[in-house]
Amino acid sequence: FKQKTAYEIRLSLVGSEMCIRDRANYPEIRYFIVSREKNASSSVPLEEAHGEWKICSPTTAGDFSGVGYYFAQRLHRTLNRPVGLIDNSWGGTYAQSWMSPEALAADPEYAPHLAWAREGLERAPVEKQRYQEELRTWQEHGADPVTKPIPPYWHAGHRNTPAGLYRARVVPLFGYPVKGVLWYQGEANAAQARLYEKLLPDLIGDWRRGWGRHDLPFLIVQLPSLGSPGSAPEVYRDSRWAELRDAQLRVSKRVRGTALAVTVDVGETHIHPRNKRVAHDRWLEPQTTEEHREERTGHCTAYDDDQNRDRHHASGQCRGREEQSWSHA
Repeated sequence: FKQKTAYEIRLSLVGSEMCIRDRANYPEIRYFIVSREKNASSSVPLEEAHGEWKICSPTTAGDFSGVGYYFAQRLHRTLNRPVGLIDNSWGGTYAQSWMSPEALAADPEYAPHLAWAREGLERAPVEKQRYQEELRTWQEHGADPVTKPIPPYWHAGHRNTPAGLYRARVVPLFGYPVKGVLWYQGEANAAQARLYEKLLPDLIGDWRRGWGRHDLPFLIVQLPSLGSPGSAPEVYRDSRWAELRDAQLRVSKRVRGTALAVTVDVGETHIHPRNKRVAHDRWLEPQTTEEHREERTGHCTAYDDDQNRDRHHASGQCRGREEQSWSHA
């Protein structure tokens, strides 16, 4: 179960595209992508997650989530068991989109975000009409790509409607006996990193209640840097994203049953780094036992002041020694 924009395995840095796809022959790894059309943001809880299970093969591996693929591959090889992945990702989303209305209403600090979204959705019909008029005028005057009107942000069924994706894409999955969550999100919330320290634990608790498992493991990918090695740091590398990384670290240290994969050293100029293998390498040092457990050991660096938050090092997964039981979802 992975939350993040699906990023094709064919773009991974590990070997050539042909090499990766030729080796991706795992009949006992299955992959389910939750439909974005039938499970778009909803104002009411949906009953069914639409999609289809696919077998991992050289012809289907290109559609897999990169992080999810390597994670499933490692589990399958170690446990010699079937592994199922549910890709429930949607890029550019706030954590608030994936939380229940009850969780969002329980904390007054979440109210400004809810008000911002509510006001935007209320204005959406008027903004849509204004945009359509501007678009017609633009077309009548030659349709210069440089001056093309920008469409309004909000619209009915927007992915960032608070609780919308929770109702549409999380609630329908509560009937599945998932063994854990791979959580790769945070960019949208980077402007309010300190609030994220409350949001993420509340989201984790929210989902654990939904599945009826207070110990449901959450494996978190820390945000990478954004910029080329040796180049001047870009704004996301030395400010908001650094604070969000710190928030993710603090959550992983405070909330039981979580682990953190540091990826600050694999960032690129593209917002989605191609090296997807590093996350699962830093989450897990697999040890196979009769209980099918994955043992995780590692360490990370904490920071006591704002000036040091961006001096992250690739130090492996950020937890003490702990064990979690894993099998197929």
